Amino acid sequence: MKKMKIILIIAGILCSVGLLTCAVSWFVLGMDYTRLDLSENLNEQAYTAAVDEVTEIQVDSKNYGVQVVQSTDADIHLRYFLNDTVDAVIENNGGRLQLAYQDRWNWRNMFQMFRGLKNIKNVITVQVPLGYPGEIMIKSDNGRIWAEDLRVGNNLVMESENAGVILEDVVCNGVKVLSRNGAVSGEDVRATNTLIFTAENGRISLESVYANRFELTSENGRITVEESTAAEKASIKNQNGSIKLEQIASRDFDFQNENGSISGTIAGRKEEYQINCTTKNGSCNLENRLDKSAPCILQARSENGSIRLKFEEPVRTYDD
Repeated sequence: MKKMKIILIIAGILCSVGLLTCAVSWFVLGMDYTRLDLSENLNEQAYTAAVDEVTEIQVDSKNYGVQVVQSTDADIHLRYFLNDTVDAVIENNGGRLQLAYQDRWNWRNMFQMFRGLKNIKNVITVQVPLGYPGEIMIKSDNGRIWAEDLRVGNNLVMESENAGVILEDVVCNGVKVLSRNGAVSGEDVRATNTLIFTAENGRISLESVYANRFELTSENGRITVEESTAAEKASIKNQNGSIKLEQIASRDFDFQNENGSISGTIAGRKEEYQINCTTKNGSCNLENRLDKSAPCILQARSENGSIRLKFEEPVRTYDD
C-alpha cells in the first residue's frame, strides 16, 4: 500500500509538471495555436518532366496531402511546397522520378498536430498525361491521398499512415492501397488486374468498382461493397467489423469475418454456386450446396456473427 501511494504521488507530480509546461507554452504563444502554423511561409514549387523520361513516379510527402490527377498536356507536372522546417528533394534517376520530404529539426515540429489544422489546403499535386504507362507510388505520414478523374496504363500504389485514401473515377492496371489509421474508399474505379485495399484501423468502401480480383482486408472497421464486380475472385476479410454487400458479382467469393456479420446480396443465380458456409457463434441462412457441376464458388466463414446472404439478378454490367 505504501509503495502504491509513493507511485501515485510521483505520477501526480509528473502530470503537474506536464500541465505546467503546456500552460507556459500556451501563454508564450499568446494563447493562439496559429502562431505555430507555418503555412504563411510556404513557397510553392513546380517541376515538369517529359513523359518519355519517366517510367516511375514516387512521392513521399510526410505531412502533406497528395492529389493525383490528369495533366492537361503531354507532360508530367509536380506542384509542391518548401518552408523552413522541411526539405524537398526531387530527382530523376534512370526514369524514376522521386519527390521526398525530409524534416529539418525545429522545436515547432513538436506541434505538428496544430500545424496541420491550417496546412490542410496545402496539397502536393501530381499531374500525369492520359494513359501514362509508368507506375505511380504515393506515401504520406499525415496527409490524405486521393486520385480522381484519372486514366493511366499501369499500377497505383498508395500508403498512408494517419489519413485516408480516396479513389474516384479512376482507370488503371492495378491498385494497391494501405491505410494504417484511416478510411479507404473507391468509387467508379476500373482496374484491369487486382484491386487491393487494406485498412488496419478504418473502414473500406467500394461503389461501382470493377477489377479482375478484389482483395479487401480490414482489422478494425466496416467493409461495404455496392454494385461492384470482381470477375475472377473476390476475397473479403475482416477481424472486427461487419461485411455489408449489395449487388456484388464474382465467379469466386471468399468471405471471412472473425467478429462481425456478413450480409447483403449477391448478383447472380443461387443454382450457379457451390456454397460452403460455416459459423461458430451465429447462424447462416444459406444451406451448403457442394455441387461440383456448379461453375461458381461461394465460401463464407464467421467466428462471431451471423451470415445473411441472398441472390438477386444483376442490376448493372460493365460491358457498356
